[in-house]
Amino acid sequence: MSEAVVPHKAEASAPRRHLLPGHWLGRALDSDMFYSFRRSRLTMVAAAVTALFFLLAIFASVLAVQTRSIRRSFN
Repeated sequence: MSEAVVPHKAEASAPRRHLLPGHWLGRALDSDMFYSFRRSRLTMVAAAVTALFFLLAIFASVLAVQTRSIRRSFN
């Protein structure tokens, strides 16, 4: 058998969306890293859980049970 390489027609790449051309956010959204991030469900879930942990830590004082009334009852 022959191991010849059969040339294939190049696939048409998806048209680039430039939401904010020239802006750093537009370049970041058009990057390979963000493309890979969007393609991995596990990575997106991990990022969402991490963001939830940070939000819970930031608002912990608002969400925590207030203990001032309990301390007053023991005095």
